[in-house]
Amino acid sequence: GNATGRENQQLKEAIEAAKVVAAKSDATAEEQAAVIRAHNENLRRVIAGDYAFAVLDELGDAVNKQAVDFSLVGALLAQNDRELILTGHAETPLFTERADYITEFRCIRHPFQSGLAARRGIEF
Repeated sequence: GNATGRENQQLKEAIEAAKVVAAKSDATAEEQAAVIRAHNENLRRVIAGDYAFAVLDELGDAVNKQAVDFSLVGALLAQNDRELILTGHAETPLFTERADYITEFRCIRHPFQSGLAARRGIEF
């Protein structure tokens, strides 16, 4: 269902924390667990929500890195009442088995290549 303003704020804070941790290479076990909790809460909200479509950016990476509950991903993919747009950096067999469309993007130029660090609000 619908979340209260306080729940929405807590979720936004958890997502922001998860983005910061995801950009770190030296995240602690506690930080990693917080990321997994945030991902799982996002999936629960999408599953329970009444959306015509949902965009889950980088969900493929979360699946491939085991940073999300696979049963929630399976429940999301089992829903046939909405369009899903799922992205990731590498092929995710769980998605390719069920996808109607698969598009592969290729990086030609990226700021990382010239040494620019990840920027809040852009890369995370």
